[in-house]
Amino acid sequence: MIARSSSLLRACVGALAWRLAGATALAQYQLPPALARPPELFDDQVVLSARDSELARCVLRWSQGPNAQVTVIRKERESTAATAAWSVQEQLLPVGFVPTAVEPRVAGGQLTELYLAGMRTDGSAIVECWSFEYGATPTGAPYVALAQRPLPIVQRATRLASTAYGTIRALGVDPEDRFLLFLSYEKPALWKLALPGDGVTKLHDATSLPALAHKGSIRFRTHVTEGRQVHLTNRQPYQRPDPSLPDPLVVLRDRDDDGTFDSVWVPTDAEWSAGKYDRAESWTLR
Repeated sequence: MIARSSSLLRACVGALAWRLAGATALAQYQLPPALARPPELFDDQVVLSARDSELARCVLRWSQGPNAQVTVIRKERESTAATAAWSVQEQLLPVGFVPTAVEPRVAGGQLTELYLAGMRTDGSAIVECWSFEYGATPTGAPYVALAQRPLPIVQRATRLASTAYGTIRALGVDPEDRFLLFLSYEKPALWKLALPGDGVTKLHDATSLPALAHKGSIRFRTHVTEGRQVHLTNRQPYQRPDPSLPDPLVVLRDRDDDGTFDSVWVPTDAEWSAGKYDRAESWTLR
């Protein structure tokens, strides 16, 4: 208990130091307009929904600007009975840089990791991994409401810090945690970062693959017969796509799921439909 309290105290002190030291400099930093989140689109990012669990929910609320922070909102109830009330726990986490992309990771029905990309005051891009450490879940009677339990401890680790890539506009993490993919904005390109941070490789750029020009979303999927795929589109969870921009789907294929992409495909709508890729049964839950 003493060790846990000390860790929590260090985390709080560190968070306060980041907020005080970075507020003025971050206020002077301006993101490219295409990556700034419009206030009317500050929707919560769903981590756990009714599709995942009847007893737990989790969403993220994150902001940009001089006091950028991530808020984790967790909900839990004892049972699915109509009379079972939801207990709510909110955790506010200062970021220390201007976030541009957030990618949550879930295991065992809880948010376990959070990857954040953004820009620091010196103009360098950064990717951090936040790991959430939960205390033991109370068992037996009486039920201990979530709001009465301690907040998880958050450990932060830097996975990338460099001026070589410009602004990172999207992240996607390999389901097996072998690597992450990110899209750069000023010079559109798709990059692969070996985890836990062992080197970056450029996979494609908009010169060799023009369809990358406006991509802002990375999604890992698994086809029932063709294996692992990564889908790139213009759409972002907090941006309305510009209908005047072309948005061809870009598909990276890794049939044997060894972490190396075998081919790139830019299908037409007719090809996508003819191959039955537009049917839910063609995909697993990933």
